[in-house]
Amino acid sequence: MIRPGSLAAAAALIAGTFLALPAAAEPVPGRAADTPADRFGVPAGAELQFAAGTDDKNATFRLALPTGASQADSFALILATPIAGLKDAKPASLDALANGSRATLRWGHFGLPPSQDRAAPRELEDEAKSACSAAEPHNNQCSDSGYAIHKYKLAEYRRYLAHILPVGATDYGIDATVGINDFDWSDPHTLIPQKVRHTDWSIAAHIDHYIPGAALSASIAYQRAYQAADEQLLCPAGTANPAADCKMGRAAAPTRKESLLLSAGGRYRFTKADGTLSNLAVAPLVTFDAIKSVWGVDVPVYFVPDKDGSLTGGIRFGYRSDRKDKFTVSAFVGAAFSILQ
Repeated sequence: MIRPGSLAAAAALIAGTFLALPAAAEPVPGRAADTPADRFGVPAGAELQFAAGTDDKNATFRLALPTGASQADSFALILATPIAGLKDAKPASLDALANGSRATLRWGHFGLPPSQDRAAPRELEDEAKSACSAAEPHNNQCSDSGYAIHKYKLAEYRRYLAHILPVGATDYGIDATVGINDFDWSDPHTLIPQKVRHTDWSIAAHIDHYIPGAALSASIAYQRAYQAADEQLLCPAGTANPAADCKMGRAAAPTRKESLLLSAGGRYRFTKADGTLSNLAVAPLVTFDAIKSVWGVDVPVYFVPDKDGSLTGGIRFGYRSDRKDKFTVSAFVGAAFSILQ
């Protein structure tokens, strides 16, 4: 059964049915990674994710900081940087800091309501525990209902969660991000190179509500970041040979921009007919910048499993209302690992 004092283990029961736990896997202590590495969520150990598209190329490293086994609070460090020095990134998430290197410190709190229905799932618990004890007579985990049902009654797992946690569970937290960005441009008259470094920052609040098999999310973020000027054709004054003397470049210093991002989305991993998890999940997110009146839609579609069956890669579809090419497609791939090995 789920013990009120063991929030981390109970959280794995819900989050594990979404993205991170493979069909034949056992629940693991703590919460499993259930979001792209650049979104709010808690990693299992450490993750590295690469994403490459026409308007956004980034590498993201996400690390879970140590906490107690039964601690509801969690902490994570996220490091990200654009690949190939992309200075005009316009991701569908509307993240204004995506064109520079940044570091994020994240705090999250996972709260579970008390179990409300113990009679309905009791027979299922007993059957799963008996099957577990028969197959693994020396495994003390067989006394844990979540472990036994997930491994020996997987087709009934989500129905079981709906009984014991009918109102779901809520995860909320705060992100604080600092970014550093170097900008290059040229004087439009002399073409003398110029360079400056600016600091960007962002603060965000998130909330996720988990129900068996899915999650609903919302967030609000304030960002202050610098944006590079658009590239244009630069020619020296009085040039007689534009083809040889002119070049593409930026003719102005970067400008400071403010953003107020309001986001809402969901996450869902599909199941097969027998109740086991399929290798397909979606995590759509809609974002509106209330200052710039810009819309963004980011839809990662997971279908690439790792060796353990966790979904770590796929295709990301994007829409952004202020881009010339409003629709984009990119690929992303990630891996979870232990930095202690």
